[in-house]
Amino acid sequence: MEEVPGEAPDVPEAAPTAPAAPPSRALRLVVIGGWGVLFQPADPAGELLLPFVRQAGSTATPAEIREAYRLATLGLLTPAQLWEACGLGGEPDWTHGPYSGRMTVSDGAPDFIRSLLRQGVGVGCVTNDVSEWSWRLRGWTGFEAVTPWVISGDIGIRKPDPGVFEMLRRVSEVPFANCLVIDSDHRTLDAARSLGMSTALFGSPAVDQAPIRTAHPTVGDFAALLRRGRRPAPTSQIAATAPGNAELSPSAGVDL
Repeated sequence: MEEVPGEAPDVPEAAPTAPAAPPSRALRLVVIGGWGVLFQPADPAGELLLPFVRQAGSTATPAEIREAYRLATLGLLTPAQLWEACGLGGEPDWTHGPYSGRMTVSDGAPDFIRSLLRQGVGVGCVTNDVSEWSWRLRGWTGFEAVTPWVISGDIGIRKPDPGVFEMLRRVSEVPFANCLVIDSDHRTLDAARSLGMSTALFGSPAVDQAPIRTAHPTVGDFAALLRRGRRPAPTSQIAATAPGNAELSPSAGVDL
């Protein structure tokens, strides 16, 4: 095209730039809490350790026993030192900790985990526990396929500290946006949500307890999660809570 003197040459218009695609929030890892979710009861110190060491002749107060347990779950006391802190002498009288024969696996948990693993969705656990006891409990209950298994006693941090989930991300190499955390503790879920993880509150209130107001979607038990995944349902039923969250539903590529 001939240029006209004194006029600026024609400049082709730039093609419009397509907006950047948002990061994928496809569900890759479901993170299950230990006590209160995968295992019962929710308070192992009060319902398992206290009666166990009292039966063994402990002279420590309940507050002293709970504090010793907390320190052990931070890796600051060994099981033998915990035994001594409870006012007991001699060799500790436990194999799997005070859990054997007293704890239970939550109903439906094995089926729920198998369903996710069959579809290529990873399942991990984050638990406040004594390292030695938790590793034995994992093998004893047959949950070796649940990985990563992050124990407070190994990392020196307890939930609800967000550092627990930082460690989870480091060992799993799964971005926060692709994780769903199922836990029974509001503070833990708040910490997970602050990092961009999807969340669900596990458990139903007692019959005589008023419904809990929460910002997190609630699931009563693992059987309910399986039932929801097996029937057509609005995606909001098990939706995650951060903006653009992945959902535990067929629309997110997870067909339970």
